[in-house]
Amino acid sequence: MAKIKLVAIAKDEGAYLADWVFHHLYFGFDEIEVHINRSSDNTDEITKLIGSKYSKVRFINANWVDIAPDTVRRVMQYTIYSEAYWRAKYEEGFSHICFLDIDEFWTPKDFSSSIHHLIESLGTFSTLSFGWINVINESEFQSYPRLFYGYKDTAVKSIINLDSPITRMQLHLPEFDQNASNFCGSILADGNNIECPPKQPQHLTASLRDKDYPAYIHHRMFRSQLEYTALLLRGNPRGNTPFKMNRPGYVKNHAKLIQIEHDENAYNKYEQTRTEFIKNLQINDALNNAQEFIRTKAEDSINALEYGINNANPEFYEGLVRIFNNLDSERVEIARQEILSKTKTVKHVSSKVNKITLKSVLKKLMR
Repeated sequence: MAKIKLVAIAKDEGAYLADWVFHHLYFGFDEIEVHINRSSDNTDEITKLIGSKYSKVRFINANWVDIAPDTVRRVMQYTIYSEAYWRAKYEEGFSHICFLDIDEFWTPKDFSSSIHHLIESLGTFSTLSFGWINVINESEFQSYPRLFYGYKDTAVKSIINLDSPITRMQLHLPEFDQNASNFCGSILADGNNIECPPKQPQHLTASLRDKDYPAYIHHRMFRSQLEYTALLLRGNPRGNTPFKMNRPGYVKNHAKLIQIEHDENAYNKYEQTRTEFIKNLQINDALNNAQEFIRTKAEDSINALEYGINNANPEFYEGLVRIFNNLDSERVEIARQEILSKTKTVKHVSSKVNKITLKSVLKKLMR
C-alpha cells in the first residue's frame, strides 16, 4: 500500500498553516513535513500547537540554509526538496512524495476521494501530475470555500514515486532517466501521459490544460487584495529586492473563468471536521495574531512600494508596476504611475545610449 509524504516550505504563513495541514490530512496524505524559513510572524507558536496534537505533522527549522554559500541559498527550494526526497526514499520508508506550497491545495473533484484512492486506481507511475486552478476574488482570510471562481493554468505539481530513477529535482516536475528499467512514465490524474511544450518542460500543453481531471491543485496565490499585497513583501531567493517579483498583478477576472462548486454534503462533512480540528488546537488567538501580522505586512508593502519610487534599482521598475497592478488602493496606483513614468524615462535613455553605441560601432567598421 502507498505511503505518501507531503512536504512544504513556509515563510510567514502562520495565518494559513492550520487550514492547509487540515486539508491534506483530511484527503489522506500520510505524513506532512513543513520546513519553516525566515519567518517573523508567530509561526513558531502555531506550529507548536499543531505538532503537539498531530503526530503525523512535523515542522523543521530551515534557517540553516541562510548560512550556506549564496549558490545554495539562492536555490533554497531545490536544496530542501532534494534533501527531503532523499530522506523519504532511503530512511523513512515512504513510497511517494509530493511538494506543495502553502497556497496550493490538492483537491479531488468529487471532494471526497482520498489521494490513496486515486493513486491505487492509476497503477504504477514515476510521476503523477495535477494541473493548477488559480483561485480568484477570495474574501479576507477565507477558509477553503465550497463555491469559488478561477482559471486553469498550464503549471503542474507532481507526486513522485520514490522507486523512480530521478536525475534532477525540479519544483514542478522532476527529470528522470527515461531509459532506465524502473522508469514507469509520467501521467496526469486521468491516467494519460503528460505532454509539455518544448520550452516549458514543467507545464502542460494548452489542450491538456483545458481537459477535465479527477483532481487539481487549487492555487490560492491571490486570496484577498489585502493578503495579496502583504504576500508581495516576501522577497526573492536572491535577496536583491524585498518583493516577490514573480507575480502577474492581482487578478479579478479572466477570459476563461470557471466556477467550482463542491458537493454540498461532502463539503459540509469537510467543514464540520475542519471546525473540530481548529477547536481541538485551541488556536483562535494565535490565528488572530497571525492575521494582524498580515494586515501590518500589507501596509508595510505599500510603504515599501512608495519608498521604491525614488530608491529602487531601475531594473525593478517594470516588475513593481506589474506585481502591484489591478489593486483598488489609491496609494498603490499613485505609486505605480510615478514608477511607470520613470520606467519610460529609463527606456528612452537606454534607447538613446543604444543608438549612440550602434552609431559609433558602425563608424568604426566603416573606417
